[in-house]
Amino acid sequence: MFSIIKEKLFSNGKEKIVKNFAFLSVLQFLNVVLPILTIPYLISTIGIENFGLVNFVNTIILFFSVFIEFGFNNSATRDISILKDDQHSIKKIFNEVLTTKIYLFIICVIVLTILVFIIPKFRLHFDLFLVNSITLIGLCLFPLWYFQGIQQMKYVTYINAFFKTIFTLCIFIFVKNESDILYIPLFTSLGFLFSGIASLILIKYKFNITFSFTTISKVQEQLKKGYHLFLSDLYMILLSYTNVIILGFVGNDYYVGIYTTAEKVIRAFSNLLSPLINAIFPYISNKIKENINEGIVFLKKIEKYGAIIIVTLITPVFIFANDLFLFILKGDKIHLVHEIVLVFRILIVFPLFSFLDQVYGKLILIPTGNEKQFSNVFLICLIINIGLSLVLGTYLKDIGMAISSSITQLLILIGMYYYAKKFF
Repeated sequence: MFSIIKEKLFSNGKEKIVKNFAFLSVLQFLNVVLPILTIPYLISTIGIENFGLVNFVNTIILFFSVFIEFGFNNSATRDISILKDDQHSIKKIFNEVLTTKIYLFIICVIVLTILVFIIPKFRLHFDLFLVNSITLIGLCLFPLWYFQGIQQMKYVTYINAFFKTIFTLCIFIFVKNESDILYIPLFTSLGFLFSGIASLILIKYKFNITFSFTTISKVQEQLKKGYHLFLSDLYMILLSYTNVIILGFVGNDYYVGIYTTAEKVIRAFSNLLSPLINAIFPYISNKIKENINEGIVFLKKIEKYGAIIIVTLITPVFIFANDLFLFILKGDKIHLVHEIVLVFRILIVFPLFSFLDQVYGKLILIPTGNEKQFSNVFLICLIINIGLSLVLGTYLKDIGMAISSSITQLLILIGMYYYAKKFF
């Protein structure tokens, strides 16, 4: 029996998918567990309002991170996976993408500085923005797209696991009260920074690739190539976090704290199968180019079994949500449980809808060259979401934002399926 399972898993070039999935699962486990571990501690030490403020500023930084990444985690990953046996071309892509990211980082820093000084709410928390901006340096340097393209995700796992664990422990050690609020973004940012530096050192000595600046014309080529995927990533981030920003203005930091506490946990569940999506992406990009029918048959199995697993997992989580948050929010913050659980249960559809829209979008539309349709779905849903969240957020605060997010996620799923169904 075990020999049959092994043969199925490691046949037809799928062994790299299995290995990368294993490493990505470990990394995703850390990405899920470490933030959840800090939630009750931070709420008890700095308060729900300050917790909301930290997440508000972090969300602004996330928007800038999308500009720095510029869709390269999809476009460059796809290109490198197709050219996996051409080391010269891979080196060329590496230099072009990293050069482009450095230029984009400089632009983002200039724009962020201007915004912090002209927007009163931003200027009031200048120190938080300054410390958080270190994250952008780390994201600029970290070449996730390279490791995904060559299907060597074990290195990403080792690097991230080491630094994220160390700096998460630092939060528990150094954050003792409200006056220590700056330590939270500092240690989070240092985790990104050290991961980026370590990855470039590894690439230089392990894969013999030394970075050198490329020409502006090559930068323009990369920007053109990643444009639609960048827009898709931008729309996704806006869809995911616009509600936090809007709630920060139409509500207050208390409601942001309630909403982001529930959202962080729900996104943790939503991301449980993202290692599978990311591990499959370079494989399916190459497979669809070789034989699209075989690729679609493979994706149908992923769609079916992934959906079954998610429904099986979220059903008991929905039922026992109250017990879950009673466990997470121990001590004097138990009075927040009822409102957080209500928001959480409204958002519970996220894991299933998000997984399916990635199957139809990232694993079908992108490898088949339908980036524009992929991007359009997010743009339309973003516009709908902004309208919904402005109305519902104003009148229902955190509850309204949860309703808006769930409706929008359903519309994304429908849109992705509409464009992908012809391939089925």
